[in-house]
Amino acid sequence: MQWMDTHCHLCLLKPEQGETAQVVARAHTAGVQHLLDVATGRDNWDCVLKNAHQFADIYAAIGIHPTSEMQETEDDWQQLAQLLNDDKVIAVGECGLDFFHAPEAECGHQYPRFERQILLAQQYNKPLIIHTRQSSAQTLHVLQSVGAGQVTGIMHCFVEDKTVAQQALDIGFYLSFSGIATFKNAAQIHQVIQWAPLDRILIETDSPYLAPVPHRGKLNEPAYVANVAETVAQLKGVSLEALSKQLTRNAQQLFKRF
Repeated sequence: MQWMDTHCHLCLLKPEQGETAQVVARAHTAGVQHLLDVATGRDNWDCVLKNAHQFADIYAAIGIHPTSEMQETEDDWQQLAQLLNDDKVIAVGECGLDFFHAPEAECGHQYPRFERQILLAQQYNKPLIIHTRQSSAQTLHVLQSVGAGQVTGIMHCFVEDKTVAQQALDIGFYLSFSGIATFKNAAQIHQVIQWAPLDRILIETDSPYLAPVPHRGKLNEPAYVANVAETVAQLKGVSLEALSKQLTRNAQQLFKRF
């Protein structure tokens, strides 16, 4: 069985986790065939690209996180557009809206940042990696109005209810589930996983954050996406082998790769 970690941050790993090559080797041992290394801003664009070109099975997503302190200039936007020409860059993001740390009234700058990345995804025909936190209604509205049905992508680390899930599916997005799905108290996520179409879901780690059971409370890494897969298979009532094959098809459909 083979897995893909559709969202990890190899450039944010902690020293105690070892070198990137060691983390990747452990992922291979766990059956993780492909990894999507996701940038959060200019400070790790180069790192993400380096990883993608150093390892054949690592791909990159390049973008600007909604809470990034980056004060992007027009030169930065031009650089981002240039990087999207790279064949190993298969997605734009992570991008979106986040009103968890500050109210929407103080986050007006997030809207043009998000909208511009949606337009880049359209221009370069690449899927979006969407981050939304306490902003699902606003995020979906922007995707519907700016994306106008011409972009697709992943609702990363999905934790919303079925209503939000249906709206995301309706505009062509996939739902990606992280280690949170393995938590016993994650009833809402469990319900969405059981309900969601099998051909529209993906799995991820968001490492080094959100380690799944039985590693909860520890640093996370791509190898642990196999634990997320076990929970999803149980909730969906399918075998791990069947889940592996379907998730691979889903990733191929979305990214046009692998």
